[in-house]
Amino acid sequence: MDTSLIDTIWQQLRRIDRLHGECSSRLETGWNGRGRGRVDVKQTNVHTLIFDEQGHWNGNASMQLPFRNVYRWCLGDDQIALSHLRFGADHPVFLVDLLAAKDHLYAANPHSCGEDCYDAKLSIQDGALLLEWTVTGPAKDEYLRYTYRSLNHSTAQERQLYSGGPLRT
Repeated sequence: MDTSLIDTIWQQLRRIDRLHGECSSRLETGWNGRGRGRVDVKQTNVHTLIFDEQGHWNGNASMQLPFRNVYRWCLGDDQIALSHLRFGADHPVFLVDLLAAKDHLYAANPHSCGEDCYDAKLSIQDGALLLEWTVTGPAKDEYLRYTYRSLNHSTAQERQLYSGGPLRT
């Protein structure tokens, strides 16, 4: 197994401070929208990162919703484990173990939530980390794409978006 990709992604995860998300559904009742926000990364030990994400989603009918998510990333010998901390750090919701393939990490097993199945892929594209989720189930057929960047690797347009105002020079 290629651990160099895991190590490269881990080093990049440590520097993240921005995210941009897109969600599209093939169902009329599904969620479609875009969001952006800030990521506060805390390294609790050499193998654990906590992402505290906050921002706004712009959804259907020009609706804007604030969001906040807290995730725990754990580095293992040959994988990176991802958990959601919606119930706090003492009660994590395990999502996936991400294993290395040739040019990306993939979920060893999809995450099940009720009747829904969440499959994940994590890759490096254009200097950013791209986390892609495919969500399928009786009432879901969605694709979620999260682009994580550090500000020093953001484009001028992204820096303007994240700052909430015009680009300053």
